[in-house]
Amino acid sequence: MGKHPRVSTTDALSQRWRRLALEIPRRKKPGEYEHVGPTDFRPLQIYFGGGTPKRLYYFTKDERCLDWKVEKCFPKGMRAITRYGVPTDEIIDTIRKLVADTGLDLWFVGDLDPHDLTVFAVLRNGNAYLEGKPRDALPVRYLGIDDRWIGICEKYLENGQPIESMTMPMRLLERELYELVREMLPDLPQLVGPRAFALLEAGMTLDFIGATNPAFYDEPFWDVITAHILRARPRMYRVPARR
Repeated sequence: MGKHPRVSTTDALSQRWRRLALEIPRRKKPGEYEHVGPTDFRPLQIYFGGGTPKRLYYFTKDERCLDWKVEKCFPKGMRAITRYGVPTDEIIDTIRKLVADTGLDLWFVGDLDPHDLTVFAVLRNGNAYLEGKPRDALPVRYLGIDDRWIGICEKYLENGQPIESMTMPMRLLERELYELVREMLPDLPQLVGPRAFALLEAGMTLDFIGATNPAFYDEPFWDVITAHILRARPRMYRVPARR
């Protein structure tokens, strides 16, 4: 699959990201994110499947992991890290140790929105403010939400609804952050796929909870999306050139 493009550590983007991350909590409006930067020190959680770990995941939300635990069907061989919010350098160091201990790549699953895409960019860079050296990068692979995920959702959405029925418009701060995300992830169209990228470009987001909640879908959606999470490989989509 090759190496992901990395933002230069000399790029002014890291400073722009730092300013935005530190400014937004001070000018937060009702309904907006309280923290979009690595200034939130909530702990991360780790979920263990039985046996030797074979797949290591990073979920930005823990609802599906909790469902697996409650239903006593947590996938064997799966180890999952969950944490909402952009990771601090201390969190990144902890994740780096977990990756080293298992010898596994980190499979990223989060919302299709600017916030969670920022989390992915930070993990890939290996530094909370995108100042990491190449040796700092975590071996993180983008698993979703992407075009394959959207295809599964639309196949099983009740009454044949399009995925647009599940999307939400970006808020003001999300739109501001998205401008930086496009620079943080120069390969964003290839990571998420043309359909998902078009949603983002149109100012729309797709929440992980909505994109996994069995209540919105016909059977056997939950089994299919679980199998996708457990077996899918990361994919770099081919994006048609603009005319």
